[in-house]
Amino acid sequence: MDLTASQTAKYVGLSRQTINHYYKIMRAALPQEMVDKPIKSLSVGYMIIQNQAYFYAKQEENYFYIEMNSSLFNDLYETYLFPLTHHTKANCIRLIYNAYTQKYISLGYFRHDLALNDFISTRLKKFRGLKKESHALHFKESILRFNHTQKELQKMLSLKLGLQN
Repeated sequence: MDLTASQTAKYVGLSRQTINHYYKIMRAALPQEMVDKPIKSLSVGYMIIQNQAYFYAKQEENYFYIEMNSSLFNDLYETYLFPLTHHTKANCIRLIYNAYTQKYISLGYFRHDLALNDFISTRLKKFRGLKKESHALHFKESILRFNHTQKELQKMLSLKLGLQN
């Protein structure tokens, strides 16, 4: 289930502030699936949330958050990511990694209607007003929820919090 703090507070009988406090602890405990090393081939997309661009990579069938100031972000930003955010027709770029030069090469920009973008925007709209500091954390959680089933998430969180053997 993906309930807001208000819905959970009503269900559990605690204050919304208390629930938000526990949600923040759980979000911080979620395993972060990020790309920070060279990958042979990937597609990079972005989403703008309140004038801030958040980037993600797709490798095979999974999506990964590209952390700001990570080595991958720093390698790609000037050459590919910044121009991508200002491209009028494209919202994704396909890249391949050249092991000899140790740099990424663009195979081209393209427009793609991603289910991930719809999932994230629908999910974030129900929170009605997030603090700017929590956008990245919610974005990472949304990608994790998109990639995994509810059972997989419960198992990961239980293991991370030490609730299972």
